[in-house]
Amino acid sequence: MTVANTCHWAPNPTDHLKESTSLASPTRAVPPREPRHQLVAPRTLAFRPADLLAQTRRAPAPHDTKRPVLPTTATALGAAALVKAIPQDGGDAETSRGFILEYSVHACSPRFRREVALVFPQFRTLNSTKPAPAKGGKGAAPTITETSDLYIVPVCQPTHRSLVAVGAEIEGEKDDKLINFVRWADCLRALLAARGYWADFTDPCSGYPVYSPRGASFYPDVAGCQYLLRYAVTTADGCSVLVHPRWDTSFYPATFFTTAPPNVIEAAVQQMATSQ
Repeated sequence: MTVANTCHWAPNPTDHLKESTSLASPTRAVPPREPRHQLVAPRTLAFRPADLLAQTRRAPAPHDTKRPVLPTTATALGAAALVKAIPQDGGDAETSRGFILEYSVHACSPRFRREVALVFPQFRTLNSTKPAPAKGGKGAAPTITETSDLYIVPVCQPTHRSLVAVGAEIEGEKDDKLINFVRWADCLRALLAARGYWADFTDPCSGYPVYSPRGASFYPDVAGCQYLLRYAVTTADGCSVLVHPRWDTSFYPATFFTTAPPNVIEAAVQQMATSQ
C-alpha cells in the first residue's frame, strides 16, 4: 500500500472531518468544489519518457545530487530509489510510451506551510539567496527560508483500474505511474534548479522527500489533494481514497514542491511537454 492510500494526516483534524465525504459507491457523482489557494487550474498534458530523460541530462546538474540508497523494487521502495534504479539511457521499452498527467499550482498558506515544514525541515535553516550557476557544469544550490514563497503542485495520472481494487495488476499499474511521476518530477526539478529555484518531490510510497533531508513527518498525497483541490474522499479497508471529478478513483496522486513562481513552473512544464 502506498501513501496515496493512507489516511493518517490532515492539515487540521477538524478540516479533515469537514472535507471528508463518505460515499456509498466510488462511482457516485460528486459536484466540484472551489479549490484552495489555486493559482494555476488543473491542466492535462502528454509527456514522453525519452524526452524527459533527454531534458534532464541536458539541464545543469543540481547541486544537491545525493540520493538515498534503498532496496530495489518499485512498490516497496518508491521514488528515492527509482531515481537511481530506473534506466537512464532511454533504451528501455517504457521510454517509448507516452503518458498523460494533470497538474495544478497552489500557493502555500501559512498554516499549511507549517505542516509542510515538518516534512522539509530545511525551510527553517537555509538562507534565501539565489546564487549564480556554479562553474563546472553544476547548477548552484537553490536555498529557501521561512520567508520564501512556496508552491505546491498536486499531480494526477489516470489509471486503467480503480485504486480501490487490490491485486498484482493494480500494483503493477501503480509501479508504472510511480515511474512516470519520478521521471516527470526529476526533469522538472532539474529545469527549475537550472533557473535558480529550489524544488523537490515526495515519494508517493513513503511520503518522505526524495532529495531533501527528512523531517519529523511525511506528506500524505491524499490529504494534501483533499485539502488543496477539495476532492471528495471515500474509504476502502479503512484507508482514504480520493475521488477525481473526471477519473473517479482510477487515478494515481503525487506531489511536487518548489519556490519557483507559477509562470516559471508553467514554462518548464510546457517545455517538457512540447519537446515531443
